[in-house]
Amino acid sequence: MSGWQNWINFRSKEQRERDREAYDKAVFPHGEKQKEIISSYLDELFAEELPGMKMFNYLVIKEKIKDREIDQELIKRVFKSIKNTSSRKKRDTYPYLYMSLAEYDLKISEELNYPDTDTIRENAERIKQI
Repeated sequence: MSGWQNWINFRSKEQRERDREAYDKAVFPHGEKQKEIISSYLDELFAEELPGMKMFNYLVIKEKIKDREIDQELIKRVFKSIKNTSSRKKRDTYPYLYMSLAEYDLKISEELNYPDTDTIRENAERIKQI
């Protein structure tokens, strides 16, 4: 935060850092290596997206599909969540790719054996058919 927002934020810098570390641990339970792997997938699958938006969209979608079965209603919510942040050219396909990657990431073990990008794309096509 910057500017006036710091005035009303009563948490210390140390507390904000602890909160950030707790969030990172919740989102990437297998640590920095998991985050790096996801970042590389995002760069490969979403080359046209702005760098910061890739991770933002991914985290929004990962949170939405966590502990849920992917169905039409969930897909609609995902599309609504990122409709203004995703590349206009790929807006109709990117949400499926994000969901596919997040689905694998949510099930990943500590060995971090992610599938290749072709498998992620195939899974996105499967999700599209739901």
